Amino acid sequence: MAARGKSVAFARIRAEVIRLVALIPAGQFTTYGSIAIHMNVIARHVATVLSHLTPEESAALPWHRVVAANA
Repeated sequence: MAARGKSVAFARIRAEVIRLVALIPAGQFTTYGSIAIHMNVIARHVATVLSHLTPEESAALPWHRVVAANA
């Protein structure tokens, strides 16, 4: 069973979101929707993963480079 009782599918989505966000270079940004389209999920899944990062993940990932499409 995945961490915190989440499904295996959620664990895979979470891992992929984290992997993709880690690849965003300094000075660049992307949208929740762009990541979602790449992964074939909805933007809310991406936002949910990023809103539930651990303090360690939050410190290590450039999550601030992911913005809303209307930003």
